[in-house]
Amino acid sequence: MNLSEITLYNSIFYGLCLDEANLAGAKLERITLSGTSLKKAQITHAILNNAKLAECDFKYASLRRSSLVGANLENADLMEADFSHTDLHHANLTYANLDGADFRNANLDDVKFQGAIYTEDTHFDDDFNPEAHGMKCIRNGSPLESAEHHLFNKRQQLQQHTS
Repeated sequence: MNLSEITLYNSIFYGLCLDEANLAGAKLERITLSGTSLKKAQITHAILNNAKLAECDFKYASLRRSSLVGANLENADLMEADFSHTDLHHANLTYANLDGADFRNANLDDVKFQGAIYTEDTHFDDDFNPEAHGMKCIRNGSPLESAEHHLFNKRQQLQQHTS
């Protein structure tokens, strides 16, 4: 699906399937896409500032050179996603799955990472300490199911506190 250069502001969508979509250059500020599947999507050079992307599936997606300032990616699956050269200033990645994601040369200033999981295959700049930002490392050799189980338990705890 080619949605490159699309512009949407303050729009709300839940549970869409945008797998392998081309969203290059899209302007999606203050959009809600919670629960949407964006596996292998090309979202390069896009603007998703203040977007609500909680519980979205970005497995293998490329968000390279995009802007996600203030975006909410809580509980998102970012496995193997490319965030290199992306501005994530003030974004919320709490309890996200960062297994194998690439954050090299990304702006991670004031990003909330509490409870997010990462592996030895997750890429950060050399001077970035994930555990100092509240992330938990799932060591290679541990089954991914353990990481997913960890995230599931955290989500359940959050739901109990908000109910």
